[in-house]
Amino acid sequence: HDLGTRDASLRLLLGALSRDGTLAKRVLANADVIVDLVEMLASPFGFPVLSAAATQDAVLALSLLCEGSPSAARSAAGAVPLLLRLLEPSGTLASDQRLVMTAIDAIWSVVASCEANVARLVERDGVATMLHRLETAPFAIRAHLLSCLADLLAHEAAAEQAVAWRSPISQRSCAALLFGLWREEEARLVGATSGGMLPSPE
Repeated sequence: HDLGTRDASLRLLLGALSRDGTLAKRVLANADVIVDLVEMLASPFGFPVLSAAATQDAVLALSLLCEGSPSAARSAAGAVPLLLRLLEPSGTLASDQRLVMTAIDAIWSVVASCEANVARLVERDGVATMLHRLETAPFAIRAHLLSCLADLLAHEAAAEQAVAWRSPISQRSCAALLFGLWREEEARLVGATSGGMLPSPE
């Protein structure tokens, strides 16, 4: 595929989804677009590696197609390890916050509503990857990850992996990490030297 044509096609796909999401989801899912997007993200032999911008477009399109549709999520099963790769703190795109936020959205859409994909996530230590990312992420990503994890941990297998997790950085448990984040958020809102007063927004 020509890179310019591919990138333009992704933008067109996003435009169709944003204008008439319900109709577009039905038509595009029937056209096996979800499978095509997963293959694109996998960058198989003979297919050029996606740029960060094109990767974000493909991940966003996948997220929109699978949102609220367990059948579409099942079709996107192959995306689970690819999306987790985008969350790894040491990944090549780890510093791209917009892409990371989009990947979290896609995991939410692809995994949370599909028990089989939850199992795939757990098999690949996905909950552990997300908790590790949570510990090292800036505030905006933390808030998004916490919301996603709240839905994922409603599944027993995912919750068990969270309970068993220990941070490779601090050796904290999941519960200790969450309490630590809570204390950090309190300090951020109140201010360490504000005497209990909210800090000035200026």
